[in-house]
Amino acid sequence: MLHLRQTLKDIYRYGSLGLKKSFLDDGGMGGLACRSNGELDQAEAFRGLQIPCRKFLEWAFGPNGLRSLDVVAFGDFAISDGTDKHNIVACRDVNEGRNFQIVSPSHPKMRTIFLEYRDVLRACPSESTVRMSYCKNILSNE
Repeated sequence: MLHLRQTLKDIYRYGSLGLKKSFLDDGGMGGLACRSNGELDQAEAFRGLQIPCRKFLEWAFGPNGLRSLDVVAFGDFAISDGTDKHNIVACRDVNEGRNFQIVSPSHPKMRTIFLEYRDVLRACPSESTVRMSYCKNILSNE
């Protein structure tokens, strides 16, 4: 698993490294309609990727890439469960023409990936998951 973290703050400040702005405005990966089996239209998802992100995934999962790599995650999974519209998860799939597929946030495979790699994806959050004002209120009431 390779996780390329970009926080929501950085996405809002600098733009997404993984997804085109117009694609994000339409709901990102979560805005794509899923087939009856829960999978994304791969061509549509592929069109939403920034060119450097797409080229990286093609290389990473391609014949000259990293053969031991099974999953690449772009985004910030430290606070969310992976369903945020800014996140991208791609996994090796030799049945796809590109040797990988982009996983829908609502597909059961996303949950499996998230559970398996949760510790890696949530490591070193850049933003606090608990608001300091809440902590101060609790401490002052003791």
